[in-house]
Amino acid sequence: MPETIQGVGFQWEGGQILPKLRAKYPQYKYVQTESECGWGSFDWKAAEHTFGLMNHYLGNGCEEYTFWNAILYDGGFSGWGWKQNALIHVDSKAGTATYAPEYYAVQHYNHYITPGSKILAYKTGKEDKTPVLVVMTPQKKQVAIAGNFNEKAKDITVNLGTAI
Repeated sequence: MPETIQGVGFQWEGGQILPKLRAKYPQYKYVQTESECGWGSFDWKAAEHTFGLMNHYLGNGCEEYTFWNAILYDGGFSGWGWKQNALIHVDSKAGTATYAPEYYAVQHYNHYITPGSKILAYKTGKEDKTPVLVVMTPQKKQVAIAGNFNEKAKDITVNLGTAI
C-alpha cells in the first residue's frame, strides 16, 4: 500500500479480511465505518448480532465502531425505503422514543471502553455463544465485557494476563 495511506475503513463483510490485513499492515489505523443495519426487527436477536460484530471489530483492532442509523421512526424505514434497525426507535403517532435492544448492546461497550483503552484479548464466542473482550483502560483498569447468547445462565472464567 502507498505510504500516504494512514488508515482503513471496513463495513459489512469487510470485517472478514480485517485480521489478515491488520497482520500485514499493523501501522494503519482501522475503523469500522458502518454497522450492519439489520432488517427492522428491533429485537434481541439483532442486539446479539451487533454485540458480536462489535466484539469482532474491536477485538481485531478497530479503534472506532460507527452506526449508520442512530434513530429511525415509524417502523424503521430509511430515507430510501429500506427497513432497518437503529439504536432508538421513534413512534411519531404515539410521540414516544424507545431504546432498541441494540442500544443496550452498544451501551455495554461504551460504558467501559473509554478513549485510549487498549484491547488485551478477545474471543469470538462462535463456539459457545459467549463473546468476550478484555481491555485495559487509560486508568489501568482491566475490564472484561462478555455476552451470553445462550438460553441459560452460564459461568465463564477470564484469566487476566493470559490469552483467552
